[in-house]
Amino acid sequence: MFGFRTTITLAVMAFVAALAALLILIQTRTFNLTTEQAASAYMDAASAKSFGRLQSQVAEIVTLASYRPVPI
Repeated sequence: MFGFRTTITLAVMAFVAALAALLILIQTRTFNLTTEQAASAYMDAASAKSFGRLQSQVAEIVTLASYRPVPI
């Protein structure tokens, strides 16, 4: 079988490999969540901007539609 030093070395290497795998998993999950939140915030801002433009256009149409010339 393996000697004491080899066994300890293999145990430490396995522990480090497990920690590396967990770190990669955590980083991947965090990146995916961050990307999703950034995309959601961008879409919310684009939606608010479009809604504001639509409101101003509707207000302009209402102003033009309710125009009544002054009789002479």
